[in-house]
Amino acid sequence: NIRGMIYMKKKLVDGSDVSPECRNCIYSRPFSKEGFILCEKSGIRSITALCKKYKYNPLNRVPSRMPDITELSKEDFSL
Repeated sequence: NIRGMIYMKKKLVDGSDVSPECRNCIYSRPFSKEGFILCEKSGIRSITALCKKYKYNPLNRVPSRMPDITELSKEDFSL
């Protein structure tokens, strides 16, 4: 049931949730048009779409924000 899959979320190691979307699937590949992906199973799809072949791939996930490294000093890297 696809409606049930929409509300399913994956827990990451750091405790945050990831919504199941085609952009995070093992079958998705980048596509030349922005906002779309190429799915091995169902063709060209929106990045926020979801199908019943969805399988989570953590390497496709884009982090929500980058850590701020400007606050680090030389002492942070010494033992």
